[in-house]
Amino acid sequence: MRHPVFLLLLVALSGCAGVHDLGDRNCLPLQVPADVILVQEVGLYTRGETATKLLMEHPRDAANDASARIRLETTLEPGTSIRIQRLVQEWGYDIGQASIKAMGLTPDGDKFEYHWGFGDKIYRAPWEPETSDVRVVACKT
Repeated sequence: MRHPVFLLLLVALSGCAGVHDLGDRNCLPLQVPADVILVQEVGLYTRGETATKLLMEHPRDAANDASARIRLETTLEPGTSIRIQRLVQEWGYDIGQASIKAMGLTPDGDKFEYHWGFGDKIYRAPWEPETSDVRVVACKT
């Protein structure tokens, strides 16, 4: 039999996580849905058995990809149009700072997520022109 305090702790911690929809807020330099044009080459990667692919810079340092079960599926060239469907911010006790993600579709219909930033900071997205590496945004959990 499990200890009741342990079970109460598990229930309490499971309630300490969530997702905020950022699509209805004016806190990022993008409103959704949006069709954007890539200005740099990106890769679509799979991680383990998940169906949603990760959109990441390409080429990139792939030294730890095998141990993390990350595999390159295909590349998308500059000039490719992709559709951003959702902007979300995940938060929780196990995430640390809230992760800001853009989720969308490729021209072939592949679902992807792009890790755009954390907390109140975002980085240059592959559909954005050259900007500073880090920007402060008004998205708060």
